[in-house]
Amino acid sequence: FIKLNLRGLIGVSACMPFLSDCLGQSTETQQFDWKEFNKRLKYIADQLNNKEITEDDYLKLAADISGRLDTNDAELKTKYAKYKNKHIDFNHPALRHWNLPEIRKIHGEQTFQISLLEFEPNEEIYLHDHPGMTGVAHCIKGNVHVINYDLLPRLWRDPMITQETLGKEVLLREVSNAHMKPGDISTLSATHRNIHWLKANSFSRVIDIFAPPYDYPGRKAMKRFKITDVIDSNYKIYKAGEV
Repeated sequence: FIKLNLRGLIGVSACMPFLSDCLGQSTETQQFDWKEFNKRLKYIADQLNNKEITEDDYLKLAADISGRLDTNDAELKTKYAKYKNKHIDFNHPALRHWNLPEIRKIHGEQTFQISLLEFEPNEEIYLHDHPGMTGVAHCIKGNVHVINYDLLPRLWRDPMITQETLGKEVLLREVSNAHMKPGDISTLSATHRNIHWLKANSFSRVIDIFAPPYDYPGRKAMKRFKITDVIDSNYKIYKAGEV
């Protein structure tokens, strides 16, 4: 995997069912320790950065790698043990009343980063976007309600919705609404499912992978949104303002 490009990887993967007896363990069920997990993520994140693979291909590979992480790996358990319920306020005074989870960066590279999200019951992350980024969220403990939205063009099919009537607001379409349990994985790309909201129903832990990382040069600032109106309940179209 590390030495092959994507085309070579796909070719080898097609042959893997025939090789499993020789290898002693099928790669379809192989788990990765923390070191191998980061090694493989770096390889595909570098390929994404160099435009050798598409965002869709990257997300499929990253989700597969994330699903094979040994969440009981000893090194990873040391990171769990450092949890402290501090209620991060995102360094913004206006958000200090929010019941926010802890978010800790646990690995960083030039092309991606991994964070650990830890929610107490009912803690949530407000509706927000990730400009120019791809994300893979892997629930490893608890239950997290996640709703994803696509940003729609301002000119919707309703003739009453115009640039003037929207003003500074935007149109969002709900494309996913799920309760993530351990083992579930949610993804977003720069253009699809990029705006989302999360809330935990119990103490929950999520491993979050973003490529590129939050601090990469030229990244636009993350925006927070608030839904202000229902435009079309059948198609789940909403009006939202930036907060």
